[in-house]
Amino acid sequence: MPKKTLLWNDISDFARGKFDVWTGEGQHVWAEQAWEGIIQAGLADYKDEIERHIVLIRLMALVTMYREFCDLVWQEAFYREDIVSDG
Repeated sequence: MPKKTLLWNDISDFARGKFDVWTGEGQHVWAEQAWEGIIQAGLADYKDEIERHIVLIRLMALVTMYREFCDLVWQEAFYREDIVSDG
């Protein structure tokens, strides 16, 4: 089975709200560029649904790192439940 790549356009609707810390687009630009790095490293490739879910877990890890950084540097607290919710 050939590998597929989970592109930003495939996940942007889901991921968009996860990176929301402030108003504006800066965090979304950063997220898209960071995801491009994930793609370039081959970490967004998958062959089946299990591997696809592993790629999505990488997205959740990226969101968590970003949100924890914002919390530590700018005291922009977040709730981890927000990362895994669909809303």
